Amino acid sequence: MPRDAIMLAVRLEFTFEEFFSRGGITTFVDRMAASIGLHRADIKVVQVYEGSTIIDFEIIRDLAAAVPIVFEDIIETFERVMLLEEEFMGSTILGHSATGESLLPDTDNGLFDLLWPDDGVPFDVAPTNGEEEEQVVV
Repeated sequence: MPRDAIMLAVRLEFTFEEFFSRGGITTFVDRMAASIGLHRADIKVVQVYEGSTIIDFEIIRDLAAAVPIVFEDIIETFERVMLLEEEFMGSTILGHSATGESLLPDTDNGLFDLLWPDDGVPFDVAPTNGEEEEQVVV
């Protein structure tokens, strides 16, 4: 099944080395998940880079989940946490970004079929038409 995601980011007054010496990505994901009320598996760090320390991450929504994540609620909670708290992971919060833009492709322009053929069946799922197909490894 395709997954939908939004991008969020936070800038912390860490040096790059301080961020990783305090647990880095694992600690960030654990604490962010607890702060905004998600499971750690719903958060994926996309990149961490210097400029103090900036962490870009995705909140991923499984469209087949029994209770899918409501992005608007997550954005509201994330912004509230970032504005009310002065520190995160023991470092001053210098800024944050919550674009709220879905990263799921527009299904009306054909891009969806290119990225997720067979109505969203992932490449690693056996074909259901009874024919053997070569598995695509990306």
